Amino acid sequence: MQLFEDGCETIYRSRALHIYQSVLGVCFVAFLHGPEFCVPLILALMNYGFFVFFVGSGVSYRVFMAVMWLSQLTLLFLVRFCGEKLMSVFPSTSDSMWSRKLRWTVVFNMYTLRMVAFNMDMYEAFRDGPAQRERAVRKHDTNCLECAQMREANRGENSPTTRCYRFRTESSCHPREYNLLSYIAYMLYIPLYVAGPMSSFNAFASHCHCTTVAMPRRQMVLYALRVLTLYLTLIFMLHFTFVNAFRMRPEVFWELSVFESSPLLYYCLVFYG
Repeated sequence: MQLFEDGCETIYRSRALHIYQSVLGVCFVAFLHGPEFCVPLILALMNYGFFVFFVGSGVSYRVFMAVMWLSQLTLLFLVRFCGEKLMSVFPSTSDSMWSRKLRWTVVFNMYTLRMVAFNMDMYEAFRDGPAQRERAVRKHDTNCLECAQMREANRGENSPTTRCYRFRTESSCHPREYNLLSYIAYMLYIPLYVAGPMSSFNAFASHCHCTTVAMPRRQMVLYALRVLTLYLTLIFMLHFTFVNAFRMRPEVFWELSVFESSPLLYYCLVFYG
């Protein structure tokens, strides 16, 4: 009875977290991309609807892989060559309060990677989920050094919190986890939205259910301080290097020496978009 109650509590907590991440993610992309934020969302929803139906039809692995990669590559090329035309449908908002901060076409490559990861994980879960979970448990119980180190650091506890990232990626979730709410939360997860790093859906869902103990509190504090230092360094640099101004006035580069223009060109590439 206690195990059943704990399981229900975990499911409700994970669902509440997905609702929070989805709502916050939609607000974030609406702020970031302006009125055209709905375009990548519609494309992502089309991908979900098509591949949920496709996986449910019981196609073979080769057919699934061929259709998935062909559709994703086609979508990438369409966005690459027709993305600007799609954006021209929306009225210019440069002078309004709801203006575009970043073009959605810039981050659509990350959209594609996440869609591919979700499609693959969903297909494997519906096709061979229990056996895949059993293989992952057996492999990481016997051969994984990172899992062993986490168990040792937590007094031999063998729970989902003492599993490494690779285990969370290789172990399929329950088929009910591949729902629309979890998909939206995964696609719009803010910390990884713009530039990654990439995470599989299995690992994302696993971390939503049970957080990891891989990073001790002291290491987490040091990591947070390092991120803060990088952020302050970036702000300090932008205060003295007007990258956007140089990008808007490219003729200024002709007045600079090679040693002056080289780092500025690099910064323009970094912040272009």
